[in-house]
Amino acid sequence: MRTLVVGWGNPIAGDDAVGLAAAESVACRAANREDVHVITTSHGGYRLAERALGYDHVVVLDAHIRTEADDELSVGRIDPARLSMPSATRHDGSLVDAFRALRALDASELPKEIVLISVPIEAPTDWSEALSPAAQAASERLAQAALRELEGIPVG
Repeated sequence: MRTLVVGWGNPIAGDDAVGLAAAESVACRAANREDVHVITTSHGGYRLAERALGYDHVVVLDAHIRTEADDELSVGRIDPARLSMPSATRHDGSLVDAFRALRALDASELPKEIVLISVPIEAPTDWSEALSPAAQAASERLAQAALRELEGIPVG
């Protein structure tokens, strides 16, 4: 099974880069696995969905703006056959809408499973290339969740 792990975020918006940091950690720990490819991107949902074509399993690591009811991790599973999950991440295009469009075009290489794992962050107010200590710890939680998914242990 071919798996794509994607760190998604904005590298100059402070804590929004938490998914990028988590993916870098996963890349180091899964470097010996030929069935796992790890990328980082700040591109929107449409480019990300296109990049996922041909993979069986896609794990997206991202951040979302904290709300009062947030847990430490938010896990969503997108079923490409139904595409009924509401989008938790927007960037410059909804990932779910992008997969819907590819499905409508009869893309035969859609992944069988897409897992979106995100952590809550405070809304960025300044431009920065550094993560806060809280986001640095959250990136490790994201990486650990992704590694469990790679071992076949579903999170969430």
